[in-house]
Amino acid sequence: MRAISGRKQLWAVAVVVVPALAWGLFGRGFETQAAQKEKPDLTKATFWGVETCVKCHSGNPENFRVEPQMVRLTEYDTWQTKDRHSLAYLVLEGKRGQEIGRLLKIDVTTSPMCLSCHATTFLAHRGGKKFSVREGVSCDGCHGPAEHWISEHALKSEEWRVMTPEQKEELGMRDLRNPMKRAEMCISCHVGNAAEGKLVTHSMYAAGHPPLPSFEVATFSANMPPHWMDMKDVPFFQKKATAAVKKAYHFDTANFEHTKLVMAGGTANVRAAARLLAERAGMNADALKADWKAPSSWPPPWILPQIQDKAEQRWPEYLIGRGFKDLELPEALDGRWPEIVMTHADCYACHHELQSESWRQKRHYTGKLGRPQLPGWTAALVQLGIPGGPDAADCKARITDLQARFTEKPFGKHTDVAKGAVDVGNSTAGLRNPEAVDRALALGFLKTLTARPAKANDYPDFDTAREIASALRAIYNDGWNKGGPNREKIEAAFAALDEELNLTLDSKARQQFVQERSKLMKEKLTDGGKLKKFDNVSGILAKDKKLGTELQRISDAELSAALEVLGRYDPLQFRRRLEELSQLLK
Repeated sequence: MRAISGRKQLWAVAVVVVPALAWGLFGRGFETQAAQKEKPDLTKATFWGVETCVKCHSGNPENFRVEPQMVRLTEYDTWQTKDRHSLAYLVLEGKRGQEIGRLLKIDVTTSPMCLSCHATTFLAHRGGKKFSVREGVSCDGCHGPAEHWISEHALKSEEWRVMTPEQKEELGMRDLRNPMKRAEMCISCHVGNAAEGKLVTHSMYAAGHPPLPSFEVATFSANMPPHWMDMKDVPFFQKKATAAVKKAYHFDTANFEHTKLVMAGGTANVRAAARLLAERAGMNADALKADWKAPSSWPPPWILPQIQDKAEQRWPEYLIGRGFKDLELPEALDGRWPEIVMTHADCYACHHELQSESWRQKRHYTGKLGRPQLPGWTAALVQLGIPGGPDAADCKARITDLQARFTEKPFGKHTDVAKGAVDVGNSTAGLRNPEAVDRALALGFLKTLTARPAKANDYPDFDTAREIASALRAIYNDGWNKGGPNREKIEAAFAALDEELNLTLDSKARQQFVQERSKLMKEKLTDGGKLKKFDNVSGILAKDKKLGTELQRISDAELSAALEVLGRYDPLQFRRRLEELSQLLK
């Protein structure tokens, strides 16, 4: 028999040792999906926590590398040291979080009104043996509860990677390569979902909760920062995936991944904001089930146990102090409507510097002057024509009608607002599917975003400007930044927008704090560049009170810098930037 080469000997050993090693690390508690004949009940699926994933997804664990690569295998390191989702629970224990709890008379570390967004789950029985709520928004908080898919994912890598997204979702892993599914998941917290208890009330803001900024999903994904690769850069899709697998993942439009996210976010923002408004205006689950026709993949089955459709979920004001009586508000919804809906109005219509010759006096208003307005940013992209589609004009008309209902009297009549919001949500069904993108469509979006406004006095507010600039930059970065005579000038214009609107992690208002936070987390969690024993990480975060204090200091300084950028915003300068880009992108 011919001698086996050293490299082949190592590979032969790896074939035997790696599965055995993996099994030993994960333990016999993993039951392979092959043994399960029935689809699992995902409403009961448990979240297994970061410790389950870190064994493979940290550092450079060559024993688990399957070539060609599908993922980086450094996902934990990025999440823990750079991604603020890892600190989502920790901020509740910090000085600001505790002060908010004191003022609202709640325990922010246990209240569902906080944990709905600041933790993977607030239901204790849904956590596996090694799950900790203190991990914040962790791996299976976004990817789905690991109970039914982790063994297939970890021990059968070759088989797992050729499964369709739909097959994986049957086991509880959400398809985050799908632009609409990713957008709807993120927006459920970053815009809100009343049925899940995911919303920030006016009282929470008054107690010190930072203002929720505008949300453009492609830019947000880039700012996490990514612990994944864009599909076009994934070695497996480039080198080994079959035509069927590429088709299942829409690899044919991989070059326009960010553009698809912009499109999905435009639709999902409008839909989520409309549903949130309808739910807060008194539309109960039965009424919404009957009237709401807008397609949606959210919530997935594993979120359903958190949706109890109780009054305190739709109106967390009930949980603050003695409820509405503490606010001296009547029990009837029409009497307490202004207090409820104030948090869904344009905050900066009231909270801004008082200046003569203000651009706010000159801007275009959608309703009656002097009346509170709905935020402009949630519908900005759809109103500009992104994602567009056969029924885009109807959707725009419904949005205009809702705005008119909202300003008919201050904050509108709750029943009229609810009806208008449902109409807006349903009208999004005819918007363009974000899966189908080509170069001509993406180029058209760039021209649309830089076009001169139809009305001379149409000055976008700060959040709307951020939404437009974020979408513009995301689409441009989808392959448009290579070559071309104007590339350097275009990049300079985007850099100026970044400084003026605080769009990316590299913006001057944010860069310093991102670096400080990452350096601090690396110092606490690594030893000589290697991750400390994972069993100790939760203990480090729990026992090191100085860590929480320092993280809070960094966050407060970053918030202050962001608000300074907002205060300096010049809408005339923003329009000049768009006009400059319009000429450069021709």
